[in-house]
Amino acid sequence: MRNAIIALLALSLVGLAAVYLYRSTARENVTGEREYRLGNRYLADGHYDEALVEFGTSLSRNPGYAPSYLGAAIAQMHLGQVSQAFASFERAIDMDPEFGEAFANRAILNDREGNYDQALADYRRALLLKPDLGDGPGMIWRFLHSPDEKPSTLTERVAYIEQELQKPLAERRLHKPEQDSEQKMYAK
Repeated sequence: MRNAIIALLALSLVGLAAVYLYRSTARENVTGEREYRLGNRYLADGHYDEALVEFGTSLSRNPGYAPSYLGAAIAQMHLGQVSQAFASFERAIDMDPEFGEAFANRAILNDREGNYDQALADYRRALLLKPDLGDGPGMIWRFLHSPDEKPSTLTERVAYIEQELQKPLAERRLHKPEQDSEQKMYAK
């Protein structure tokens, strides 16, 4: 009985530690970074409303923190708040015109919305700014988020869009709603 109580206490402590680690981060190097990191955790877990709250809190503490605008844009995109997502992407890019991840994720939104010329321009800009974005998510990201499948890379998507845009309009196959809705956020 004593061993069972000790085991239960140990498991409780591990659980509490996990909750604490989930809700907090190491030292904050930039004002608003803690909330930004928590927002990213919520994004990765698919809790978009909670993510948006954390990114908003980050931005209230540091209105000039471009990564939080990117996070907010991704959450808004997943929540179907398209115009707000575009506005948040614009803010992130205006603050940091070299922010490859912002261009890559705005490209995904443009792609989903059928703005293929703008999506191509954004994908290309992202790849120019940060070429390793073209490699797709790394092995650890794939293991944690989609171990059974390798998502397409930005480079593959650019090639596909270019190929499809060469076809007559009636033969193009650029939009696959079922697959598009399952696409996860991507950050290198």
